Amino acid sequence: MSGGGAQSALLGVTGDSALYDDYLEAIGAVTGVSDAVLGSQAWCPITSLDSADEAYEWNMGNTRSGLSDEEQAISDDMTAAYADYINALGLTDSDGTVLTLEESDDGRYQAGTYYEFIKETIEESLNNFLSDTTFPYDSSSGNEHSAGMGPDGGGHGGPDGGQGGFGGPDGTGKPDGAPDESASAVRNSMLAYFV
Repeated sequence: MSGGGAQSALLGVTGDSALYDDYLEAIGAVTGVSDAVLGSQAWCPITSLDSADEAYEWNMGNTRSGLSDEEQAISDDMTAAYADYINALGLTDSDGTVLTLEESDDGRYQAGTYYEFIKETIEESLNNFLSDTTFPYDSSSGNEHSAGMGPDGGGHGGPDGGQGGFGGPDGTGKPDGAPDESASAVRNSMLAYFV
């Protein structure tokens, strides 16, 4: 999935490609032997690799600190490039409204109909999770909502179909010492992160 899925997909389609011969020869790779793979499994890979980094900078670049001036300039340029990419796609919502990104006061393109659409989608998803989940959160409460990733099609691959790394040592779904949080506290902290 994600970047690993992209690598799997690329390995699946680039075997024996002459495009890489010069590079393989330059690093001293064995040549004259097929490097094709028999198959690739990629459930949800990142496939728009040319815009994936731009999307990351648009979505997450404004949450980082400690960047050098050069790194910040690169992040800002990639954010602007992502806005150009989105605006060129001609995306529309179900009502036909064109979804675009506009430069916000901080220059991060966190405004416009695309931004509002994404924000509303995240809020709806979060509210659905909060209304479907019993708090305090128990990692086993989400099993019926997962995409069949665990044993026998349930959970996220943890023991007994649980969510693996998402569950705390005591099975509550949070690390030792984490406070019990109400649904509204979780919602507010999640929205603060995305907004």
